[in-house]
Amino acid sequence: MAMAMTMMGSPQTNSSCGEETKWGTRLLCVFRMRYIDFRVAEVEALEQMACGLGFYRENEGPLIGKKGTMFKWEAPKGGEEARDGPFWYLRAPTREAAEKLAAVVGERGVLVKCLVDLWSEGDTLEAMALDLRQGAVEDAALRPDVEDRKSRVACFSDKGSTFKFSCEGFGRRIPMQEQLAVIDVLCRACGHVGKVSLKQPQYDFYVGNTAVSPKEHNLPSIPDHWYFGLLLCRTTTWYDAYKLSERKYLGPTSMDHEVAALMANMAQCRPGKLAFDPYVGTGSILVACSHAGAMTYGGDIDVRVIIWGKEKECCDVKSHGEFVQNGKVDVWTNFDSYGLPRPLGLIRCDASSLPFRRQAACSEDLFDAVVCDPPYGIRAGGRKQGGRQAWMRDREVPEDRKDSHIPSTAAYSTSECVVDLLDLSARHLVVGGRLVYFFPSAVTGEIPRDWLPSHPCLEVEHCCEQELTMVWGRKLVTMVKRKPYDPDEAGEHRKRQLALGSDLLKFDRLYELVHSSSGEKSKKVKSYKGKKI
Repeated sequence: MAMAMTMMGSPQTNSSCGEETKWGTRLLCVFRMRYIDFRVAEVEALEQMACGLGFYRENEGPLIGKKGTMFKWEAPKGGEEARDGPFWYLRAPTREAAEKLAAVVGERGVLVKCLVDLWSEGDTLEAMALDLRQGAVEDAALRPDVEDRKSRVACFSDKGSTFKFSCEGFGRRIPMQEQLAVIDVLCRACGHVGKVSLKQPQYDFYVGNTAVSPKEHNLPSIPDHWYFGLLLCRTTTWYDAYKLSERKYLGPTSMDHEVAALMANMAQCRPGKLAFDPYVGTGSILVACSHAGAMTYGGDIDVRVIIWGKEKECCDVKSHGEFVQNGKVDVWTNFDSYGLPRPLGLIRCDASSLPFRRQAACSEDLFDAVVCDPPYGIRAGGRKQGGRQAWMRDREVPEDRKDSHIPSTAAYSTSECVVDLLDLSARHLVVGGRLVYFFPSAVTGEIPRDWLPSHPCLEVEHCCEQELTMVWGRKLVTMVKRKPYDPDEAGEHRKRQLALGSDLLKFDRLYELVHSSSGEKSKKVKSYKGKKI
């Protein structure tokens, strides 16, 4: 009965955002059950785009006194395990801030299913209906009367207005007969007088219920609870338009379309911004950044991927149709087939030595975001410029062979790759720009689980871990450039990062350490904390 919509309601709807307290407006954030550790971080990144107010945390002293001007998370009901469930509470400082957040989340949210202006909740449907009917609360000063909220919604006074109910269960499917009974109870409790319209209602009221047994569907155990409120926005799975299974040009390490969309949100890509991927490959991450409206730029050391592409004999010509041009498909084909703006440029380059003039002021403070998935040698080894013999590297390439010449390369260790990535980001990002990248993690006795590489110009804003197997994982790290680049300071920090005995050097032996640490070599994670369910 639920219907996917980006934004619900007329201007009258937008002026109604339920519970107003000293914390502002109380919302219910309903998440999708995938990429569990990424969900809160995505909302916080989208909030910065929408409002720029930030989030209040009680354990951060400097933020005390800003309670009424910031967003605030509240843990869901059901204890620690319920944190992995879909229902979280979110306090917005004002109704206007809640509306702005809903507009951005509804347009481009990936892990948020919907945002609800929470009117009432209860352990039973009857308790929730009683609360709606009487406005019974423990402390009336903390929440306005139900009638005050209803006065802002036309369907309680105007017979010509339209509305609908969306009933959703977590851990169970609510049968149609039960949905009708629930709707009847809530309509009588609230006193709706408008007309029902399932296709294009002015107001969409959300009804949610949780009832999950400890062993059911391998989901987190959450107590039975009911939620009711006015739907502010519902997201769509817009990223499914970029499924890898239907893409024209792919490589062995092409980023999953859903994760690429998440990375674009964490990087806050939007119109007027410039995003750079120094390991662009087949362009999966830049496709998501381009969809978000950002201008894009890419580089890669493999000329065969970004320039040559694949000959049409290697592809299904019928499925590619008009997008097979000059007998091949390439990175440009992906953007053209989706109708997205092409990257400003793709350069054959080495991330350890970008072809930007370091003396030119225009080459620094250039990008608003660096978004990438560096090669760590797990699925594909990293390469950099170089070779076994120095005389081959120093030879001049004949003019008539420069277009077809493939320079020699050498192995690129994880430690060097990470240090170079952070340094190029610190140098070429604008102050306030964001670096979003994946960093490997693993359960071993030698590598600290919470350790992350650092840079004096960059500050970690979010670190979200995805469990891939019982021993393997990866972290999506978001860093923000906080101050201008200082070459001397950066050089000293680089030496410390690569000094003998540093934690970063241990990651050069990550594959060896993982496969010698335990017998759980490649067992996949079966819980909901893995990729998706």
